Amino acid sequence: MNKHDYIFLAGLIVLSLLTSFMLTFYGISIVMSGNATSKALTFAYVTIAYGLGNLAVLSLAWSSREAWAVMVSKLFALIYFGVFVIDRVRYGLQDLQGLASILILAVILAANWYAVKTVVNRS
Repeated sequence: MNKHDYIFLAGLIVLSLLTSFMLTFYGISIVMSGNATSKALTFAYVTIAYGLGNLAVLSLAWSSREAWAVMVSKLFALIYFGVFVIDRVRYGLQDLQGLASILILAVILAANWYAVKTVVNRS
């Protein structure tokens, strides 16, 4: 790997760490609000699980470089994306903001998956 590849890899890792921490914080803030409905709590727990799961997969990918980490990352992302889309469609996809949130989350999840893939395939 040359210098640019290391910088790109470091940027992907930092982006993945930040988004995982933000999603985990978002889920925890819903849980700690005290006035969340049971549906919102379920969504919050799934959000926390994805954030922590992505951190774990990224860590395992860094230390083991096993190919299964890429598949697990993709599986986590697809499950969370499905839960998010179902939640948006059922409870809040009435304007362009709901559609934009789906698109932004898709980009974030794809970047997290690509970060794990790049970590596994580094030389």
